[in-house]
Amino acid sequence: MKSISLVSIALLLLSSSCMFQKKFFVESDHRINQDFRNYKSYYLVSDPNVTEHQESIDRAINYEMELHGYRESEEPGLLVLYRIFDKDIKFVGNKDQVKTNEEETGYMPVQYKLKEGTLLIQIVDLEKHQLVWQGYASGVINNKNINTREVRRAVLMIFNKYQHFADGYLTAR
Repeated sequence: MKSISLVSIALLLLSSSCMFQKKFFVESDHRINQDFRNYKSYYLVSDPNVTEHQESIDRAINYEMELHGYRESEEPGLLVLYRIFDKDIKFVGNKDQVKTNEEETGYMPVQYKLKEGTLLIQIVDLEKHQLVWQGYASGVINNKNINTREVRRAVLMIFNKYQHFADGYLTAR
C-alpha cells in the first residue's frame, strides 16, 4: 500500500511539472524542391546584438547541426544565422506546398504575429545565396530570467522541425 502511495505521488508530481512547462508557437518553412542531401558542412554566425544568451544559443545550434550530421567548417555549404526580436513582429512564413496548376507548385504565405523574444534560425545555401530553411519559436527569450536549459529547449523545439541530414550521414550509421 505504501509503494502504491509513493508511485501515485511521483506520478502526480511528474504530471504537474509537465503542466507548468512553457508552451511556445514553433514553426518552420523551407525552399520548395530543395535537395538537402548535398550539404555536409556549416558555419554559424552569431547575432552580434545577443549578449546574454549568445553562448547558450551557439552551443545548442552547434549541437543540433552536429546531431544532423553536419560538421562545422571554414568553407561550408550552409550558413546558419539567428536573431532574437526585441519587439512583437508581424512575420510572413510559408505553409506547405500548394499546387497552383498541374505542374507548378508554390508557396502559400501565412502571416504570423510573433511575440517579443522570438528566436529565428535561418539556414542559407552559400553557393546559391538562397535561404533554404528557417525555423522560429515565438516569445521564448523575452526576459532576463530565462535560463540556459530553456534556451536549449527553444533551439531543440525549432530543430525538431528540421527533418534533414548531412550528405551520407544516415547511410554511415
